[in-house]
Amino acid sequence: MSSKDNADYLMEMATREGIQGHKELSNFMGQMQVESGGYSHMSENLNYSGKRLLEVFPGRNGMNDIAAANKVAAGGPEAVANEIYGGQWGKVNLGNTEPGDGWKYHGRGYVQLTGRANYESTGKELGLDLVNHPELAENREVAAKIAIHYWKDRVVPNHHQDDVKAACHDINGGYKGLSDRRTAAAAWESKLEHGYVPGAPAPASPAAPGNHGSTDNNRHLQQMLNQHGYHDAAGHPLKADGDYGARTKQAVEAFQREQHLKVDGVAGPATMHRLEALTQHAGTKPEQSAPRLDQASHPDNAMYKQALTAVHQLDAQHQRTPDQHSNNLAAALVVAARRDGMTQINHVVLNDDASRAYAVQGDLNSPHKRIADVATRQATATSVEQSSQALQQAAAPKQPDQAQAPVLLQPTQQTASPAPSR
Repeated sequence: MSSKDNADYLMEMATREGIQGHKELSNFMGQMQVESGGYSHMSENLNYSGKRLLEVFPGRNGMNDIAAANKVAAGGPEAVANEIYGGQWGKVNLGNTEPGDGWKYHGRGYVQLTGRANYESTGKELGLDLVNHPELAENREVAAKIAIHYWKDRVVPNHHQDDVKAACHDINGGYKGLSDRRTAAAAWESKLEHGYVPGAPAPASPAAPGNHGSTDNNRHLQQMLNQHGYHDAAGHPLKADGDYGARTKQAVEAFQREQHLKVDGVAGPATMHRLEALTQHAGTKPEQSAPRLDQASHPDNAMYKQALTAVHQLDAQHQRTPDQHSNNLAAALVVAARRDGMTQINHVVLNDDASRAYAVQGDLNSPHKRIADVATRQATATSVEQSSQALQQAAAPKQPDQAQAPVLLQPTQQTASPAPSR
């Protein structure tokens, strides 16, 4: 079945089960689109390189360096699943108590159901023996039932049907892929508003600038990339001059990589559609954006540069090439440091499993040093633009209806209960 067939089937099942309003249905379809890799597969893609494995799951069950990650990746999908979903982490967060549970209960279906505990509880609620027959979750009909059940069980009771960010947390236990989810939900809402129904032809992709686009179109592209924190390979913002050169190509590649698009450096229809949707969702035109942390005009740019230098030192220690994730982490650390009243970032360090990153003001051995921390994985997934907005919101006078700064940048406590999703 094609991705469109899978999406249409799920939409038809969802509307039958009462998920019908444009806002709710587009949110539901967008969330499931991200979970299932664009409706392209019913079984989790676990074909990781060692480098990518370390980027996505740093410190998982003691996987702290590229050598360890390469060794796991060399074992193939089964070894990868047992490493990232097994061990002590899998036992605590997913209820994977038996050897091989990581692979046996890897992500399946539209919602990518993951972990023995989730297979067991969902199976009981749907009258299915998913513990002994986890492969049932790959069946499209069963997968649709699980996805709809997840939505009604975890999103609807919290009244988050129309809230992409909150629904992301309800489903996933965090904010992984939030920008993708917002983009997908916005795209589905646009389709629905234009009368899309299951079985209808896919809408044509709009024309977009590329390497040979007009100067005005390329300038608009550069402004949008800057707005969302996508820069050249050295982390420098683009000059919005309309010249589609090497630096613009590098920024496009960074955007494509983070958005899970084909990485070719060409701003084709798919790339522009995703970028335009993000910009439209932000509700502001690029040229009207407030300065970002990585721009010299931002009041905390000096602290951002301190953080970025320290993060690059960490990258070097871990034999990792600095990239957009490095920029994202530096920006998130600035937000945390400012929140805790710090004025400088002299060092950035990781805990033993690399799950948390610490910004340190002062000497590392001083009893008077100041520390702020973030969850590493969540911070690297938060764009510089989002962190800049969070910092701006934190500095603004509180209003009764003011949106809170992203929860993912606030300190979290480890929990021994199974993760509520996946």
